[in-house]
Amino acid sequence: MDVCKSIGVIFCSKLGRSGNNKFNIVNLGLIILIFSVGFLFLIQWLYEGLRVAKIVFNRKSKVLIWHGKGRWKAVSGPWGEGALPVGIYKIGRRGITPYTSTIGKSFQGSNGKGFFVPIFPEFATQRGANGGRLGIHPDGGVAGTKGCIGIKENSKTFFDVIAATAPSANLTLEVFDE
Repeated sequence: MDVCKSIGVIFCSKLGRSGNNKFNIVNLGLIILIFSVGFLFLIQWLYEGLRVAKIVFNRKSKVLIWHGKGRWKAVSGPWGEGALPVGIYKIGRRGITPYTSTIGKSFQGSNGKGFFVPIFPEFATQRGANGGRLGIHPDGGVAGTKGCIGIKENSKTFFDVIAATAPSANLTLEVFDE
């Protein structure tokens, strides 16, 4: 049986027609294996680079959800300029503060410790431009926020999950009304 007729002339021209069909089949198998493994690594690399971890906040049902990671009761507003505007936000993963008791009372949970996760609107708005940044934090002090997302319960679990996420992770937050 002529290998070149069964696998195609292009592969045979690359392998050469030495007359040793077993040698050509082994070489062809190695080439296909190398290309297949390389292709799989390329697909995985592209997937990892494009993958975006999406956190969602439903203003109406007052829940913050990170699919596969957890859900937290949360609130936005009514103080200051009110609730966080509907839209997509980039999460400033590198700007997260430590979980500490030295943060302001408004950013502390019931255990006296808290954190701040900065968020940046991916749309045109003046929110956060004056009077402080927008972010996610425990809802401490007087109930409600001045436009941030205040986690009502178990805020430490949210901090643990986001702190364990790679600083280079591409994290987004979608704020919507159901």
